[in-house]
Amino acid sequence: MNDSAAWPEALRARLFEQRIVSLRGTLNDEVASLACAELMTLDASGDSAITLFVDSGEGTLSAAFSLMDTIDLLGVPVNATCLGRADGPAVGVIAVSHPGGRRAMPGFISPRPDRRWPALPPTSNDGPRTINSNSTTSWPA
Repeated sequence: MNDSAAWPEALRARLFEQRIVSLRGTLNDEVASLACAELMTLDASGDSAITLFVDSGEGTLSAAFSLMDTIDLLGVPVNATCLGRADGPAVGVIAVSHPGGRRAMPGFISPRPDRRWPALPPTSNDGPRTINSNSTTSWPA
């Protein structure tokens, strides 16, 4: 069974009402099709930004490309927040989201901890932090 299908439909509907789309588990064609349909429906129903929650550690490139193309073609900004893991093709989905709306929760799992990532400003709370794409310092340990 698919990870995203395990979420109760009532919770998914509530998130949808708040213009939030969840991308959880393996990024395969089924999950990407559902996310694309939700994104396009929200785009057609209003002009405010859409929030995309990403927690995906693996998947296929074809699924990621279809989702990336959909995000790129939407008429509203899509703000992506990494909740747990962004690895493999899911990194591309975050990369095409709105430039000012890419966020990661503290303690998220990066694909390669030995690579250099943009530094996040220090924070005293557990809320999301905005990734500064102009910084070249190492990711905080």
